Order: sequence, then C-alpha cells, then structure tokens
Amino acid sequence: MRIWTVPFPNYHLEPRNEEWHREGWTKWNLVKAATPRFPGQQQPKVPLWGYEDEADPRVSEQQIAAAADRGITAFIYDTPNSGRQHAGGGS
Repeated sequence: MRIWTVPFPNYHLEPRNEEWHREGWTKWNLVKAATPRFPGQQQPKVPLWGYEDEADPRVSEQQIAAAADRGITAFIYDTPNSGRQHAGGGS
C-alpha cells in the first residue's frame, strides 16, 4: 500500500504574505494566536520541533525522514501560481 501526504507549506517568510499581512508574517502567526474553541481544549500548542522555517532544507530532511519512518511513501507538493500564466494559457 502507498500512503501519500499533501503538506500545506507556508511556514516561511514569503513576500506575498508580508504584502498581504505584515512584515515577518507566516502561518506560524496563526498557530501562535490559536484560542480554545471548546471547554478543555488547550491552545495555542507549541509544535514538537518548534517553529521551523520550511525554507531551510534541513527541515525538509527531518520531515521526510520522520514520514518515511512512519510509512509515508510520498509527498505531493503544489505551488501557487503567483499570478503567472500557465503554458496552456489562463492564470
């Protein structure tokens, strides 16, 4: 059996995020600002490996090794279009 995962990257500095939100903004800001949504829920949570910068290749290496150790066989990545046109036209 193959097990694939689709990570949602955005936990690194990115010019569009800084333009849309503010300087230094990443998805980690949302994690840090989390509030409990029901009684007994404890938020915010601190990630086991800390607030990693996924732009650092060592972070990907650590994630891939941990996933492989747990039977994940592939990662599927998608990248945003950034307003550029695809070769087939459109945006």
